[in-house]
Amino acid sequence: MAPNKITKSDALIFRKIVFLASHSLAKMTKIRIVRTVNACIRNCNF
Repeated sequence: MAPNKITKSDALIFRKIVFLASHSLAKMTKIRIVRTVNACIRNCNF
């Protein structure tokens, strides 16, 4: 089997990994943005 040949299952696994990675990255970014906004609101209230 040639090393550069990608099977259908390999492509599915790769797509799943990419999807999960981008999803968790977006979640982390969203949490960071929310925390920053909350901190700004808290600082402005004083």
